[in-house]
Amino acid sequence: MSAVTIQIRVDDKGLEARLGQYQKTVLAKISKEMDAVNLLTVGHIQRARLTGKGPFPAELGKLGVVTGRLRGSANATAAKISGNQVASSIGTNVRYAAIHEFGFTGVVKVKPHRRKVAGRDVFRGTDAGEEQVASGVGFVGAHARNLRIPARAPFRRGIEDKIATYEAAFTRVCKEAIAG
Repeated sequence: MSAVTIQIRVDDKGLEARLGQYQKTVLAKISKEMDAVNLLTVGHIQRARLTGKGPFPAELGKLGVVTGRLRGSANATAAKISGNQVASSIGTNVRYAAIHEFGFTGVVKVKPHRRKVAGRDVFRGTDAGEEQVASGVGFVGAHARNLRIPARAPFRRGIEDKIATYEAAFTRVCKEAIAG
């Protein structure tokens, strides 16, 4: 799992002391604000990073839509306060998302299966053990193949797109806590 950390820095020691007096209030407000900005960020990820007809180059940090399952599953957890930190996560429970988020290089086993092929005469002897028949169905034997899927990181990049929004929201909350 990767994390994006946003740290609030206070340069003024007097301001830091006043913030300390309101720590619980400030953290509660930051938590509430984080939940609100997380919803905006999830929407941004769905619109900007998980939409369109792919495939897209890996450097764009986008995935095209095939079924809409990944896009629809994007979500954020509720912010939780622990000590002087507020934490939350944005992600999905779709298994294949991790491969696209972090990338994968390795050998995978392919089970024997059928696939549609252009109907021709029967032939044998392809690398994958394929036998093609005139009916338009090919039989592919079990085999291993090298696979390289580059990291596209649509979730991480979507969060990074919104860092300024998080920072502005948290700064506003801190200023309101001190002023009010």
